[in-house]
Amino acid sequence: MALGAPQVPSESRWALRIRAASRSSAACRAARAGRCTYSRAWISVKANYQLTANAAEAEALSRMLDTCDA
Repeated sequence: MALGAPQVPSESRWALRIRAASRSSAACRAARAGRCTYSRAWISVKANYQLTANAAEAEALSRMLDTCDA
């Protein structure tokens, strides 16, 4: 992989943070922010390497991004 190329964060690290967090409103905001970061990174990698997404993947990413702040 080229230096400086976008990378998708480790999903397991993201999942561990979510599980470790309580269900407080702060934890819910953190979970939403994690999904936003993850989906934006995923799209960046796809665009950088000119990869396509199937309909299910595009729909899942769209749903995640719909929960993000502008």
